[in-house]
Amino acid sequence: MPVPRRLTLAVECAVIGVLAAVCSAAVTVVTLTNSGSAPLFGCLPAIVFAFSHAMWITVDCKRRGAEVGWWRFAAIFFGPLAVWIYLAVTYGLRALYLIPVSIAVYVAIFVPALVVAMAMLASFGHP
Repeated sequence: MPVPRRLTLAVECAVIGVLAAVCSAAVTVVTLTNSGSAPLFGCLPAIVFAFSHAMWITVDCKRRGAEVGWWRFAAIFFGPLAVWIYLAVTYGLRALYLIPVSIAVYVAIFVPALVVAMAMLASFGHP
């Protein structure tokens, strides 16, 4: 039986990149399709973000060889707050730069998606 490969930091960064793109697409779709009501699509970004946080914590724990435990469920229910607490508990003082990096990732997800959606709405009119 082959020995399973451990996840690398490059794989973890790739997972974060893919999840960020999916989250950005979800925000753009909801912004473009929202017609003032709360459609089913309105829940899409929240669901995607919740499972993205859980997936990232799972990949990080597997990469480090640690037990995932309840962090996955905390990430689903508490989102970025759980991620920041996880970073502080797991990485100690390195969390002082990892938390601002995670905030930069959130900005990189939301700002371009909203700018593109607003530009499209301004150009083509509200659906």
